[in-house]
Amino acid sequence: MRVIGYLQGEQAARRFGDYLLTQGIESRIEFESEELWAIWILDEELFAKAKSHLKRYETDPEAPRFEVASQKAEAIRQEDEAKTDLWRQRQKRLNFRPRIDLRSNKLTLCLFIACIGIFALAKLLPEAQWKSLERWLFISNLNPSGEVGLTEVREQGQIWRLFTPCLIHTLFFHLLFNLWCLKDLGAILESKLGMPSFACLIVSVGVGSNLAQYYFSQSPDFMGISGIIFGLLGFILGKWLYDPGFGLVMPTFVLGIMAIWLTLGFFQPFANAGVLLANASHLSGLILGVVAALLPIWKARW
Repeated sequence: MRVIGYLQGEQAARRFGDYLLTQGIESRIEFESEELWAIWILDEELFAKAKSHLKRYETDPEAPRFEVASQKAEAIRQEDEAKTDLWRQRQKRLNFRPRIDLRSNKLTLCLFIACIGIFALAKLLPEAQWKSLERWLFISNLNPSGEVGLTEVREQGQIWRLFTPCLIHTLFFHLLFNLWCLKDLGAILESKLGMPSFACLIVSVGVGSNLAQYYFSQSPDFMGISGIIFGLLGFILGKWLYDPGFGLVMPTFVLGIMAIWLTLGFFQPFANAGVLLANASHLSGLILGVVAALLPIWKARW
């Protein structure tokens, strides 16, 4: 906020504030002393524009444009209030765990089928056959020299490897927990965004989180769709904080679970049982989701 000047009397200050509102400039008036009222504007980037309006008002406060400003400003306030009420009603109606038939969210359903299908193959195929298949799904094969380089992707064009680690689960609890999260988050976002935008979000977060985990751990031995889960959570978090009109909320208990899961990743409490949490995937997925949520806002401002 920034003061652009002072006016004599509350009525004059309020009328000028109404005029600023009709020009798309939000303002506040504040009593100073000796009947002087300070005019504050909320957006400092509009200082020069607001200052020029003030000079014109001081020169001719009875001009027609200022006379009718109060009525126009009241209409704007009523419209804004109606929009706010509508947004609040949408927030109340929004259930974080909507009962939406997965058949109406085709991409989410495809992810479900792929994860369950690969898990079934891991359990039903003989170990040798599963290992032969699994090596085509990891982001890269284990390099005897220990070097990290995505040879199969760069030299052999096996670009599916950048995404397919997200679909691999070999522990039932791991699969169950991830699909439970995906069911709700996928239902919310695929319905809100539509399939094309939702697909872009899934692929970009999936590939980005896999690459982050690969280069951070220096190993291709990771799996699971949790990087995408954190990306969807990050998208909802970004919209909730910076674009409330989009109509998404982030319940406190979900924030708590997300923070706990990220924290556990730094301590690896299940390492003795042979289970390592892919924290680089989780953290990068969360960041990518927030960035994806903010991109339309940044684009509109720039």
